Amino acid sequence: MNSEELWLYISKILHPINISPFLGLLYLFLADFTAFESLKWVGVSAAVTIAPINLHMTYSSRFDNFNAVREKRQKLYALGAAELVLLAIVFQLMKAPELINTPVYSLILLLFVGWAINTYYTKISIHTGIISGFASATAFLNPVIGLLLGLLTVVVGFSRIRLDAHTPKQVLLGAMVPAPVVAATYILLL
Repeated sequence: MNSEELWLYISKILHPINISPFLGLLYLFLADFTAFESLKWVGVSAAVTIAPINLHMTYSSRFDNFNAVREKRQKLYALGAAELVLLAIVFQLMKAPELINTPVYSLILLLFVGWAINTYYTKISIHTGIISGFASATAFLNPVIGLLLGLLTVVVGFSRIRLDAHTPKQVLLGAMVPAPVVAATYILLL
């Protein structure tokens, strides 16, 4: 396996669609939820957010290099926003605890910040941003695990640069934007 194949492998394994359920389970485990509760909340999250966006990306007739062009990412942001708002409503109806609702509210805010950066400035690394957001949220529960996820953010960011999917500036934005948004959300709501 050469260096480029390794970075591609890392990028695919740590793709937001692949890694988010596992990071969600880790977060809920650290928040002392039972295995059943954790699987329930992550399952609902995956059904409302990951499944529809994955289907859209898989079956879209415009999938050719869908994420590479900033203008084409607008549909992805719109779908993500609709899914997250729907998830927040579902969680409210299910009477989800605040430790579950708060990350969803953080993600909604982050999505709009990412959309604004993508629309008015430059493409932002969502791969890096998702792991950075989970690292920030997890740090409120366990700073050591949050730091380890922060190191994983660096690995993902480096893979995105090595694959020429993003510039260093786009990766830095993806890594740095989530922390203050997540921190503000957690401080205000918890």
